[in-house]
Amino acid sequence: MRRGYDVYESKIGPIGMVVSEAGVEQIFLLKEHMDDYLNVHPEVKKDIALCKEVKKQLEEYFLGKRLKFDLPLVWEGTAFRKKVWKALIEIPYGETRSYGELAAYIGNPKACRAVGGANRANDLPIIIPCHRVIGSTGKLVGFMGTRTDVQERLLAHEKEILAKKRD
Repeated sequence: MRRGYDVYESKIGPIGMVVSEAGVEQIFLLKEHMDDYLNVHPEVKKDIALCKEVKKQLEEYFLGKRLKFDLPLVWEGTAFRKKVWKALIEIPYGETRSYGELAAYIGNPKACRAVGGANRANDLPIIIPCHRVIGSTGKLVGFMGTRTDVQERLLAHEKEILAKKRD
């Protein structure tokens, strides 16, 4: 199966993507993560055509024209993780939920830590919006390990777009 990568230059920095004919496989919000992936997978070559739709939808997202993505996704994970990821997609643009709220939403209110684990295992950030999950106190916690700065920029972007739409 053909697989390729490309990079979209966004307002929060470069966003790497790996796409196959089956769909989007990986999104990288940090250049070093994309570089690490390509070092392990040298067979994946730059493929502008294969990544064209992902870049188009990311562009629309950052311009505020797209609030949800409509892309085929290749997501590997346990049934629990897939349930969490589907719930993440349902969090409205510009809104947040706590890990506890998300655990309750999927019918397993004591699974806060497992929800956090599913968030960490999400290979498709932004498209599966794990940046919309926050701590119970409202603080930004645990995004990409300690990269809450990226999470903060994504949430600020969404709030800015919503404010413009209201005006």
